[in-house]
Amino acid sequence: LKLITEHLYSVLSHIESGVLMRWLENLPHPQNSDDYLFPLINAWANFIAGKTKRSRMWLEKAYGMREKHEGSTAFRGTNKVFEAIEVGILVFAGEYEKALQLGRESLENLGGPQLFLRSTIMHNMGEALERIGRPEEAYEYFIRSQASAEKSGRRIISLLCSCEIGWIEY
Repeated sequence: LKLITEHLYSVLSHIESGVLMRWLENLPHPQNSDDYLFPLINAWANFIAGKTKRSRMWLEKAYGMREKHEGSTAFRGTNKVFEAIEVGILVFAGEYEKALQLGRESLENLGGPQLFLRSTIMHNMGEALERIGRPEEAYEYFIRSQASAEKSGRRIISLLCSCEIGWIEY
């Protein structure tokens, strides 16, 4: 758990969801029962695996636990992880306007090790824009998302953006 939490951004951005979920399943229960990062990382792993209902369950559990950890150094930056997951869940739930609003707010000051979050949020915003019939704006978000994904090593997001860009161009 210490390895995962000390390298939160690296773990979330570069490890496939299946590997991450196996790591989490193998943690002894007492180590993860009181740490909000455990449900947050589970929420991320389920989110990138496309399991939005399980992701929402873990995200709500993490929300409930994070207040008592807000002063810790490990907590720094995790609000953006919460927001990135929430934007994606809103898109999957069909709440596109809410997803766009939260996405715009979340994109402020995201860079460096958080580029993977930026690429995820922008990809989901592109999805929302595409679904509400605004393909030109969606195209711009997919282009920007792809650039951030390539910089941060998010191959899956980069490939998804390539597909979406190709579809819109077609």
